[in-house]
Amino acid sequence: MKTDLRWKPQVDRARCNGCSDCITVCPTEALGLVRGRAAVVRPQACTYCSACEDVCPTGAIALPYQVCFSPDCSELE
Repeated sequence: MKTDLRWKPQVDRARCNGCSDCITVCPTEALGLVRGRAAVVRPQACTYCSACEDVCPTGAIALPYQVCFSPDCSELE
């Protein structure tokens, strides 16, 4: 399952320590190092599996989401 490019992991580069644990666990190789910090280098490959968020020792990665209970939610897709 591919994700909409609007929805991709958000990396707080100030919190990232460059350990590359997230890159190692990413099953689709969507993440990479850019100037010594984690970055989403292939957003189209991200499946939003949350492995990167789960393994990050500094909490630098977040997977944002939006919950919608309105009939108008189809407009968000």
